Amino acid sequence: MTTEARHSVGSVLIVSTLVSALALLLGGSLAAHANAAAGWQVLQLSTPLDGPGFVGVDAQDRLVVADRCNARIMRFERDGRPIDQIPGNCTSVSMGTGPTIPIVRGVSLGPHSEIDVTTFQFGRNSYRAYASDMSTTATWDYTVRGDIGTAVGRAPDGTLLLSASSILARYTLEGQRLSSRVLETRWDAMSTNWHADRGAVKGIAVAPDGTLYIVNPGESLVERLTPDLERLPSWGVTWDPRAPGGLLTSIAVDSRGITYVANGSASILKLSPSNTPLALLSPHDVPPGQLRGTALETILALAVDAQDRVYAFDAVGRQILVFEPDGRQLAAWSLQDDAADPEAGPPLRTQAALAIAPDGTFFVADSSATRIRHFSPAGELLDAWGSDWHDAHPTSLAVDQDGVVWVGDQRGRIRLFTPSGDFIRVWADFGTSSARMTGLSLNGDRVIVGSIEPASPASNMSVRQFTRDGDLLNSIDPAPLVFTVAPDGTLAAGDSPGRLHNMRREDTSPARVRRLSGDAQLISDLELPEYTTPTLFNAPQSVALDAYGNVFVADTGNNRIVKLSPEGVLLTTWGERGTAAGQFDQPRWVTVDPRGNVYVADFGNNRIQQLPAEANRAV
Repeated sequence: MTTEARHSVGSVLIVSTLVSALALLLGGSLAAHANAAAGWQVLQLSTPLDGPGFVGVDAQDRLVVADRCNARIMRFERDGRPIDQIPGNCTSVSMGTGPTIPIVRGVSLGPHSEIDVTTFQFGRNSYRAYASDMSTTATWDYTVRGDIGTAVGRAPDGTLLLSASSILARYTLEGQRLSSRVLETRWDAMSTNWHADRGAVKGIAVAPDGTLYIVNPGESLVERLTPDLERLPSWGVTWDPRAPGGLLTSIAVDSRGITYVANGSASILKLSPSNTPLALLSPHDVPPGQLRGTALETILALAVDAQDRVYAFDAVGRQILVFEPDGRQLAAWSLQDDAADPEAGPPLRTQAALAIAPDGTFFVADSSATRIRHFSPAGELLDAWGSDWHDAHPTSLAVDQDGVVWVGDQRGRIRLFTPSGDFIRVWADFGTSSARMTGLSLNGDRVIVGSIEPASPASNMSVRQFTRDGDLLNSIDPAPLVFTVAPDGTLAAGDSPGRLHNMRREDTSPARVRRLSGDAQLISDLELPEYTTPTLFNAPQSVALDAYGNVFVADTGNNRIVKLSPEGVLLTTWGERGTAAGQFDQPRWVTVDPRGNVYVADFGNNRIQQLPAEANRAV
């Protein structure tokens, strides 16, 4: 589908809903199945539709349809007979008699058959509530950063969720603003030639526990938020190991065997013990001017603590990010105080290191700041040392069980220090100022060292294992770009087969992650996929949940409906572009009723389609 076709919406009805899981369904096992048309039915409504953009089922089991080009919101009996309607308009000109509404932007249904509507007219966003008998019960204006409102939903506590562009705000039913959240979107920073709604929130669904599911067509993803609007890992985000300059920058493994990989972008790839992609971890906020998914180096160092929390050094944002094992961001500790320090240098874009000590404190080696910083588990700066190392920028870091800090530098040395920075001794000096330490890990009585000569071909990069006394045991061939020791003693190694030339990728071959035994024997080898989620969306417009917690996405640009498990695993997809039952033309809305029946507003075909609960549960 062309960009022009996806975004030639102008005053197109843009809607959202909250589909509550009201009943527990009994069903069979779920199995993956793609492009199935069997079971889909076209509903025969007595009133013709023209561009339906919303469909829902209210508490009295009636169909509610928002019809964009006919400028109205209608209710139907299940047999297709019309009940009543709210006339509106698409052109800011009053139409018809009786209650009217301006341009409809969002629709959702309340627990007692109420209809929540957001509208836009003459530069003003408004919220309107209608009772079961279509009488108006509330109307008030709202402002979200001056943007046009795009979606509405209801949380389990009865508060309203209203969006404008990439901002989501929570309101009381009386119009009091409670909180708001700016959702990350690269389109906000791009040319105004893009359609204004490109990065906007278009659909909202809320789980019984308050977890929010939001579709963002500009980013082609499903965002997930906690009830407090804190971000959870997104579904549909891309992670491209072929990006020019997208070198692997760090790798870490937790006690469960979960591997985390950074490639210099603003996201961290999470892999299962069998190296299956699970999710992306991304910071809540992107530094001004930085666009998510670019090749700009951002996450350059990773570490995992004893509680399996993930620590990440965001070099461009100059902050330490901490993620819970389930992917939620726990903290972001700023290092911006260094920006005013003339010794700090420009924002780091080359190398950094993180190491966590046995007592839970952690150390950060920042080669642009030429220092080692020591932090408490709560992110408080305890000490900083090494600022006098003007000719020995630290590039790698490790802490042993005795708390001794091992520091590799750009002069090819590894030196040992106390936690407070007192020099102990030089452990190794590789004899040339042109060699740079690229990695350092401790594995029991073994020391694993990575080094490279930046002015030489990539073949001069090496990763070697030594005894604690400095005796060479073996070399890892081919030498990986990044490596770490897993809690079980195996080695996780990340590499770009295109190798390096002056620390840049020479081609766009995909990156790889290898698992090696302690004596460097290959256990497994994975070519990293381009995408980390089981399905890639194309300008999705809405999202819905069923009583099991399964997630349904109207994947508008791909002309299909996608069904995911509560964990984000792909279960099935239905549809392709066409006019037959089970085929779609820009499906704008999907909803699931308490019985498990699936309904789709098939915008381009001017119709509503239904998948009976039995067919839904069969896949």
